Amino acid sequence: MKKTILIFVLMTAVLSSCSTLDSAVNNQTNQPENIVTVESADVSPQPADITANPETLRILAKETLNWTDCINIAKNETKLLDFITWGRAVSDAELFDRLIDRAFIPYSQSITSTNWSLAKPTSEETVTRAGAAFFIWHIYAEARSNPRLLSLYAARYANQPNPVSPIADVPVRSPFFNSILGSIEMEFLSLTDDRNFSPAQPIRGAELLAILRKIEN
Repeated sequence: MKKTILIFVLMTAVLSSCSTLDSAVNNQTNQPENIVTVESADVSPQPADITANPETLRILAKETLNWTDCINIAKNETKLLDFITWGRAVSDAELFDRLIDRAFIPYSQSITSTNWSLAKPTSEETVTRAGAAFFIWHIYAEARSNPRLLSLYAARYANQPNPVSPIADVPVRSPFFNSILGSIEMEFLSLTDDRNFSPAQPIRGAELLAILRKIEN
């Protein structure tokens, strides 16, 4: 009698285990096959992750920046423009003109231009990576009180008979050469692939804000 009961208990346990296994397999089989979880490789700061004043957050939500946007980010989130405002309230238009006069904003954002037009740029034109590098590098040189930085890299290539730029899409004779090489060396900006900077691409607000804060700190 005891042997019969033992056999019955063992059989019940085996059947229960098989039922549980079948249920688990069925549940797994019935899951949609096209659901795949992928972590984003983009770890750049997004507007929702950034602490800034409301005006800056509005600018960061834009797809592209103009010069007025760049000025406002620098003015609202750092003290890097105090050398030109002396801590006083200055209108965006006046600040834009002062930065042009002091050569912090280029007359042209053409990477290959060697003779800039006498016509001033407009404050509403889209800022490219080349223009942003120029702006960033000049602010960095001012913050470090080191104007030599503005010609440092071109001077290294000046005496070479046929100088070759280390960046495929940034010519040695370009007025942006120093700014772009300096910004890359200081890890403010980076190449978009192994050899190119993509100077005509627009700069994003979150990226510019992170760079300016890095310079200030």
